[in-house]
Amino acid sequence: DVLEDWPNRLSRILFNLSTYMEYVSPDAYFSSWSVVANLLDSFFRRYYSEMQVQSDRNPIRTEFKNCIGIMVVVLRVHNFSSFKSSVSLVEAFSRWLTEALHECKADLLDLLAVCTACNRALLRDRDKQFVTKAVVSELVQALKFKCTMNEHNYMTIIDLILQDAGEDVLEETIDDQYNTAACDAIRPHIFDFIDFISDLQVLAEIKKITNSDTIGGDIKSSVAQIVSVEMSRSSVRDSRTVNRYLPWLLLPPSVTQSTPNAFADTVTNVRLLSWLLLGALHANQPCLPIPISCSQYMADYIHFVLAGFADQSKESVVHMSALFHAFHLCQLWTVYCERAASTSDEPQRSSLANILDFWARVTPAILQLLSHSKVLADMVNLHFLNTIQALRQCSSAVLGQLGAMWQPILTAYHVQIPNKLRLKLDSCENQPTLNSEPLQQWLKGVRYKISQIELQTSVASPFYNV
Repeated sequence: DVLEDWPNRLSRILFNLSTYMEYVSPDAYFSSWSVVANLLDSFFRRYYSEMQVQSDRNPIRTEFKNCIGIMVVVLRVHNFSSFKSSVSLVEAFSRWLTEALHECKADLLDLLAVCTACNRALLRDRDKQFVTKAVVSELVQALKFKCTMNEHNYMTIIDLILQDAGEDVLEETIDDQYNTAACDAIRPHIFDFIDFISDLQVLAEIKKITNSDTIGGDIKSSVAQIVSVEMSRSSVRDSRTVNRYLPWLLLPPSVTQSTPNAFADTVTNVRLLSWLLLGALHANQPCLPIPISCSQYMADYIHFVLAGFADQSKESVVHMSALFHAFHLCQLWTVYCERAASTSDEPQRSSLANILDFWARVTPAILQLLSHSKVLADMVNLHFLNTIQALRQCSSAVLGQLGAMWQPILTAYHVQIPNKLRLKLDSCENQPTLNSEPLQQWLKGVRYKISQIELQTSVASPFYNV
């Protein structure tokens, strides 16, 4: 009847049908279920067409939830895969679902339920992941700004992926209750995610869509977490992983070849590395997308930025923000190495030795930058004190071992540490260590600061935050 006389709203019809189907046994009425599958195939194709024709005919949330509830019940029917229209129905539903995600807010538990039901109902791998792949693909298209999406659904789909990877999500779930295969679905899109993370303009675009200063940073950080977890998987983590995803990392630029373009590219790479380390540190399991043995290359990239900053910083706002990103990468790499020493198979002595070697390479570059002018030295010192403050907040184990190496930085152009720097240094030393999840609170602050700098830089604002 619905197909013959399409109503303006389906809320009551779908609610009644969804409620009724919850009480119908999935193991009985086998021939009737086959007929239902055929009818639902036609229904979702018609519903999708109506949404395409009428731009204002998007499902309201109750319709959306009830359609998913109906589909979950049908997918759980015994021997669903033997129905002639089983694959066709899943395809029709997936097309409708991805279209509905553009405007309608989705709940994580609903997406988990329908993706899991599809994954368990069908036999061939290509068919099992049909719904999951459709949802993930729609997220990728939205991140490329090729389609619109309800702002809530960005993080919902990202949480769908992270939940499959075993990561913590805001919604409380039972891990063994769901099996969406979302991690398998995202692998062809990892390079798209990396492009999204490294793109300076995406936060400004997301702000236009969502009218929020913070959601873009949350999305970027979570996408970086997906990439970091994927790069860290034991089945892919070998000597070729970094070469595959970050082929430029092992080929740092030469200081003698510093040009505006090379400098800008290096700043982009430094930003990308910072986001990936943020993502790795957000993970609830040992996560090492970048081997600790790459410490030398990390230092080389920071050295290149510091060596070229005095000459290149006047080129553009992007170049001017380089110092901020370089020092935040220093903070993140130090914390990353220390966490690796305590939570992974990396030998603790090796990780700590790499940190000291890293700072032994970076410190001379900082001192060289200080020699250009007192104004620049004051700017560098503020960034440097923020770094000390950050490491203290994270209870860094190597902070005490670096004091002698860092003393010349703080006394540049002065016989002793200036009063204003001494006050800030004292505040670092007297700052109580946070007792409740200090790392996560610090990461949240770093994520916010980096995203704000990227947001302001992308619109060529003179905003500069130390």
